Amino acid sequence: MNYEHTQKVSVVKDFLLVSLFVLWPLIPGCIWWGYPLFVVLLQVLLLPLIFFLFVFPISQSTISLTSDYLEFRFRYKWPKLVIDLSDIHSAETKEVSLWRGWGINTDVKGRKFWRVRERQCIEILKKDGKRFLLGTNDAETLTMFLSGALEKK
Repeated sequence: MNYEHTQKVSVVKDFLLVSLFVLWPLIPGCIWWGYPLFVVLLQVLLLPLIFFLFVFPISQSTISLTSDYLEFRFRYKWPKLVIDLSDIHSAETKEVSLWRGWGINTDVKGRKFWRVRERQCIEILKKDGKRFLLGTNDAETLTMFLSGALEKK
């Protein structure tokens, strides 16, 4: 039994969001503080570089499930998380706040988040007590396949 699901988010929306955060400070800077023109040009020219280095790679994720392991990877197949099915204790569907951000981060409870930008997640509890939340827009199907694979182990 193999399962693979790829989730993509709008690259245009991401670019506009990054543009807002990079270019928004230029408005008061140019009006009130008189930023030189080269500062404005530098930020405008660095915008695509910032986007393609930090945002574009985490705008797509793929979750693969085989009979041996569960793999979560971002675009370009790096970074990726591989968990052996024999190390998984349980899996359940969760819903998390959008305020948690996207990419890879850790919350105060020690759970590692790997997500693009969906509220739906699957929470993996490993036998050593570590918890991972993997974001997907197909959490129910993945939970069903993963539960079936865990029962066979």
